[in-house]
Amino acid sequence: MLGIFGSNPFMPCTPPRGLTADLQWWSHALTSSPPLPIPHHTHSLNLGAFSDASSGFGLAVTIGDRWHAWRLHKKWKRDERDIGWAKSIAFEMLVQILLTIDSSSTPLTVYGDNQGVVEAWRKGRSNNKPTNGSFRRIHAILASPPHRVFTKYIPSRRNPADGPSRGKYPSAELVLPRVPIPSDITHLIFDFDDPRCSQLCI
Repeated sequence: MLGIFGSNPFMPCTPPRGLTADLQWWSHALTSSPPLPIPHHTHSLNLGAFSDASSGFGLAVTIGDRWHAWRLHKKWKRDERDIGWAKSIAFEMLVQILLTIDSSSTPLTVYGDNQGVVEAWRKGRSNNKPTNGSFRRIHAILASPPHRVFTKYIPSRRNPADGPSRGKYPSAELVLPRVPIPSDITHLIFDFDDPRCSQLCI
């Protein structure tokens, strides 16, 4: 709203759609107990964790030489969802898998090749509403017990998750364990081997 009305502060306006949900989320976040720590980049654990997405196929993550991938629904690109959203979902799935592998409170470093998503996570917000929805879910799973995740940018040509995101899958013996797909997006992404993809996926 500041971006739209900053030069006209007294212009009557209607609150944007979703404002009530935003305020409720912030109210919960600010009154949570124990309070969330203010993040600062100290030592972080680097497990070689990467995420990526291809708008014409799907999402993928790699941790070391292991991998997992998901396919996108044919009609995923609606309601403000764009490639940045898809890459934020890949990031979200990577965080979920990392927490199943390492449940300690040691901060973790992850890599992605979308500068917008990497910087948006650092800032704590995105200009894209669906991407912010993904960030909220990530904050929720990082909150209890408290965990920290730091993002770093890497060029696409150096991102090992690029191939699996386009359907170039490594050995099936190296597949990472499945994690639940958030209920908000179960109609939009599917595990790479989901039989429904023959009809529903790109």
